[in-house]
Amino acid sequence: MFDDYFHAGLPLLRDRNYVFPNLRLRYTFTDVTDRVRALS
Repeated sequence: MFDDYFHAGLPLLRDRNYVFPNLRLRYTFTDVTDRVRALS
C-alpha cells in the first residue's frame, strides 16, 4: 500500500501470523505461522 500510494520503495515484510493470549497480554505475541500453514 505504501509503495503504491507514496512510492516509498519499502520491501515486503515476511508473511508471519501472530496471536496474543488475551486483552491483558495483548503485547505478548506468539508466532503461529507454521500452525496456520499446516491447516491450509
